[in-house]
Amino acid sequence: MYEDAQTFLEKALKLGPNLIEAHYELGRAYWFSGDRARAQQTWEDGFKTNKFNPWGKKCQETLALVQQGQEPPRT
Repeated sequence: MYEDAQTFLEKALKLGPNLIEAHYELGRAYWFSGDRARAQQTWEDGFKTNKFNPWGKKCQETLALVQQGQEPPRT
């Protein structure tokens, strides 16, 4: 199901690149499907898009978490 989520979220970001929550969820879809480098880049992009948005902050927190060797939350 991660591939389906990736397709949907990539389309959502093409239509609305400021949908920060989509960056966060797309990063999780990449991570849990095994593409960890792309997940980290997606979270970084989400944070850079709007670092003051709660979802931008969540992207940054998740990125820091995985860089410490931990797993992102499943929910």
